Amino acid sequence: MRSRVRPEMAPANLHHPLIRPEQRAAIAGVLLYVLMAFILGLHCPGLEYDEALLVRGSVHMLHSPAEPLFNHEPGSWVKIGERYWPLMVIPYAGAIKDYLLVLPVAIFGASIELARFIAILLAALGIWGISRLLQDHLGSGVAWAVAIILAVHPAYLSQTIYDSSGEALWMGMVGLVSLSLNRYLKRPSVGASFWLGLAMGVGIWGRVNFLWFLGASLVASWIVLRRKILPSVTCFIAWLAGGALGIAPLIIYEFASHTATYGYIMIMRVQSITALIPSRLKMLCQVLLSDPEQRWIWNGPLMPSWELYFFPVLLSFALLICLLWKENDNPQRPDGPRWRRITALTFILFAAVMVFSNLNVTYHHLLDLVPIGAVAVVLASSALIHRWNAAKIPVLVVGLIYLSLAMHWDLLAAREIRRTGGVGVWSNAIYSVNDYLRVNYPGCEVKVLDWGLGYNLVFLSNGTIRQTELFWEASKEKTGYGLSWKDEVTRGGLYLTHPNARLGFPLGTRGFQEALRESGRPFRQWEFTEQNGAPFAELYLVPPLGSCEPSLRTLPKEVGDANHRVESSYSPR
Repeated sequence: MRSRVRPEMAPANLHHPLIRPEQRAAIAGVLLYVLMAFILGLHCPGLEYDEALLVRGSVHMLHSPAEPLFNHEPGSWVKIGERYWPLMVIPYAGAIKDYLLVLPVAIFGASIELARFIAILLAALGIWGISRLLQDHLGSGVAWAVAIILAVHPAYLSQTIYDSSGEALWMGMVGLVSLSLNRYLKRPSVGASFWLGLAMGVGIWGRVNFLWFLGASLVASWIVLRRKILPSVTCFIAWLAGGALGIAPLIIYEFASHTATYGYIMIMRVQSITALIPSRLKMLCQVLLSDPEQRWIWNGPLMPSWELYFFPVLLSFALLICLLWKENDNPQRPDGPRWRRITALTFILFAAVMVFSNLNVTYHHLLDLVPIGAVAVVLASSALIHRWNAAKIPVLVVGLIYLSLAMHWDLLAAREIRRTGGVGVWSNAIYSVNDYLRVNYPGCEVKVLDWGLGYNLVFLSNGTIRQTELFWEASKEKTGYGLSWKDEVTRGGLYLTHPNARLGFPLGTRGFQEALRESGRPFRQWEFTEQNGAPFAELYLVPPLGSCEPSLRTLPKEVGDANHRVESSYSPR
């Protein structure tokens, strides 16, 4: 007897789409962001010092179980078993990128392209998480618009690709929290609460001021929803457990370092906040499109005044609409007005914390407001279009203005970065320095006399260049380690610094140069130049160098791009 399959027993969907409709906005935003990132370029500009600071630990973990010899915060590396593991890179930023890079570096080797590709993935996670949250609770139109705004935003692009401030990790943690929150809102459970707490805790470990964002979001949600945001007792306990697990590395560091984060915050406080408020507001105006930190990479021009104030006015108008407009613009999603108010209040509270903070707040901190501001503008535009259909035209015009300006700055940056190779601390001349030292002085210690030339060499050389930074707390009389410059010159070695005109910590270099001149010792000096011919770095070779002494008898062979380096030898007068 032939069996029959009843219709209700048949598979629900034999042709399941590869990309589900609710994922399209997120995928489009991620792909557009990645495309723009590759247009800007991964290899150029050079690896900046703070960018290297966030990834230097990855190469050390691969090559040595011992505590690193390069400068690091006390307690930031802890011994577990027979190996040291990083907890923090600086007192307020966790070593998450070190762990994310360990496996890729082990497989492919250390490279600037790899480090920046990981940063791109983190920033893409931010766009993905935000888009999925908006898609499921506010509709596809909002998700598409916000994803596109972030994908081409000049400051978002440059600050996350060339990640010298941890913005890529910050945006990745925002995306992770958004995904976890989305899961919890759709189906509250103990598991969803745990993952939400874990995401929040990891975000705080990654950057302690992530607390500002979380605090502003929670306060805004309480103002709008009141008791509705309170979870069940079991969910609350699970949330606390997840948060404790995520923040555990930071807690361990605080015990190991005797609350170094708190001490650092106390040291970094500014005395007069009132005088800083106008400048911070102007910073925020610039960050809404293209901040100076993006343009410093290639020595770009100032923003026109109308661009500087157009988007702050637009955002202020959007925040007012989100706060005051109670009409629902989507009958299928009745929580629209609540989302608008929570978004606006989160932005205002978060911005107020940063503008009135007594800590050192600059452009990359204010960039954290951009995703929230983008959501507020899109929600306000959606409400206007629902109320007045004719509002589509001005909204479309504003959208085209933003896209044209964003693409203008993106493409201009891409062209100028390639033309200049990066300038100053972003110069790609650091690659020539790295290649020269690896080929001509393998295994030799490099004594760094100025900020910006140490950690990037550690990473670019895959840990093969040993460097010691002498400039921290140095004076014209003594190195940062307390040795007189006269004795340091007597010991000899390889010394690397910047030209006098662009020294960040001038006392160390000038103390060394004066001691070298007074010593009457023979020495050699090589100059490395930027792509435009400007001086970038100076390398001194002072005998004796022990195993490296033979290189004094013959000039080292030339490596790298000869257009980027001028070689010369000097003897004392």
